[in-house]
This record gives sequence, C-alpha cells and structure tokens, in this order.
Amino acid sequence: MDVNILNQFILAASSVFEQVANLKLKKEKVNIFEHGTKVIADVATLIGITGKVKGQMVVTLTSNTAMKFASAIMMGEPVNEYNELAESGVCEMANMIGGDAAQRLNALGYTVDVAVPSIIRGNAVEISFQPNTPIFMVAFSSEWGPIEVVLRIEVMP
Repeated sequence: MDVNILNQFILAASSVFEQVANLKLKKEKVNIFEHGTKVIADVATLIGITGKVKGQMVVTLTSNTAMKFASAIMMGEPVNEYNELAESGVCEMANMIGGDAAQRLNALGYTVDVAVPSIIRGNAVEISFQPNTPIFMVAFSSEWGPIEVVLRIEVMP
C-alpha cells in the first residue's frame, strides 16, 4: 500500500482536532497487523470508505474525550455526560476526518467517498474486521488522552 494514503488520514485527523478543538495530536506510533486484528475501545466511531480506496476507518477515544470534542463543536457549551449530544459530536468528528481524508486522497488521484458514521460504545468493546486484511493503527497522544485511528483499506485496481 502507498504510504501516502495512510498519511492523508493522519493529516486529516490532526487537522480536524486542531481546527475544531484547538487540540494538537502527537503521533506516537503506527502499528501494522498484516493479518488483521481486533480493536478494543471505550467509544469508537466507524465510517465506511468506498471508491479507489475502500475499507473502514475507526476512531477510538475515551468518553471524556468524546464529551470534550462535542463541547468544542458546540462552541464551548459544556457536555458533562456521555449522551446523544456527545455521540453526535463523535459522529461529526468522524465525518470531518473522513471528508478531509477523502479530499486529500482525491487530490492525489484516488477517487474516494465516505459513508455515514456509526457509534460503537461499551466496556472494552471489540471490533474485528473482515476480510482478514492488513490493519493500520495510528496511536496519537493529546492533553485530552489517547486517540487512535484504525484503518482497514484496500486500493482497488
């Protein structure tokens, strides 16, 4: 896989958090799991990717980080409990990251669209991917806590 594809998602995540929440993400590491893996999360948002690049993007974060991001979207209005408002903020965050990454990929010649995001939440929820293809996990640190972008992507001929 072209590393430029992965980089567009990294740039998109960093850009969205900085522009919307004035939060700088620090990329800590990128793990590649050649034969798939499971993702364990407190809160995760999943978005489908279609086109020349297809697959899924998952963003994982804590419920506290989700509430802080929702508050940032609401122009600082406090979101003090994880509720529908927090979930709406997390979905919007995934939409923004997916949309930004799609624009960046389109500029590189990869026609890409993103689907409507879904929320997955629970105590140590496991997400597995099918088919069993490489998974890229990008771990970020921030002053709000850890954030992870997980990608299962295939480049179509």
